[in-house]
Amino acid sequence: PSGSTIVGGIQAPQQGLIWTDIDLYSMQYVGPPNVFGFSKIMAGCGLIGSHAAGQLGNTVYWMSQEQFFAMSGGSPVAMPCSVWDYVFQNLDMDNAYKVRCKPNSNFATIGWEFPSLSGGTGENDSYVEYNAIEGEWTTGQYPQIGRSAWIDQSLLGPPIAGTPTGLIYQHEVGYDGDS
Repeated sequence: PSGSTIVGGIQAPQQGLIWTDIDLYSMQYVGPPNVFGFSKIMAGCGLIGSHAAGQLGNTVYWMSQEQFFAMSGGSPVAMPCSVWDYVFQNLDMDNAYKVRCKPNSNFATIGWEFPSLSGGTGENDSYVEYNAIEGEWTTGQYPQIGRSAWIDQSLLGPPIAGTPTGLIYQHEVGYDGDS
């Protein structure tokens, strides 16, 4: 009923979450004849891009057009962000749909790759990360090509990421950024 498009969704503990560009909805199994029921959880917390949400433990994190949010069972909470200016004042909104969430459960961090105005390429060249244990934010830029795809640890080991040029990296192995 609100928003101009469904942007993305994720299976969270006990419910499916569906974001429009403006709001967040919960989808829960209710049984026949309707099978699923939908409830609006919060307004003004829409998803910036289809891959801008991720889960770390039992908490779902996401990036909206103007804020970061977290939800752990109850209602979503806007996250205080000490690096807000670095991200949202430099975000290339024409390419914001490319934002990628990157959970890293090995280190209890969740981050977002995003295209910056200062980079000028339209590709993800900057990142912001949140340490869920320490409550600290870090930022940075990639010297070459940023990540356009990400998957947390899997049967293959530590996180795997890809670039727009087709390179695939396995993170958290070796001692330099290109191994």
